[in-house]
Amino acid sequence: MRKCLFFNLCVLASFILGCSTECPNVATDPLEAASVFVDGCLKGDFKKASCLMMSDTTNLRLLRQIENDYKQKSDSERRQYAQASIQIENEEAVDEKTHIIYYRNSYDKTARKIKVLQTNDNEWLVDFSYTFNGNL
Repeated sequence: MRKCLFFNLCVLASFILGCSTECPNVATDPLEAASVFVDGCLKGDFKKASCLMMSDTTNLRLLRQIENDYKQKSDSERRQYAQASIQIENEEAVDEKTHIIYYRNSYDKTARKIKVLQTNDNEWLVDFSYTFNGNL
């Protein structure tokens, strides 16, 4: 019984440690959070993007949708997005813990916006759902 309990504790510990190292990115300001998130999406690295996103069901669903759309693009188009640079146009501080970042990428040049929120741990995370519904 002790061996089984010890084994289960080891498996649980390795799972917890594995999860924490999967997301090493911690953004200390809103521009960094937005830039790393958008860069991950442009390069098709949705695990990287999800590390800097609020992980509620709406945000996760939207990120999966964007990932599926990305996979439908041609190889050439994915390469173009991966090579694109992020062009920050404006940063609007709604309050101390809420910033709206307006940006484009150099490939499709479409104007976009993203909301970034500061957590109680002083990390900045993207609220991706704002990009689609625009509600504060």
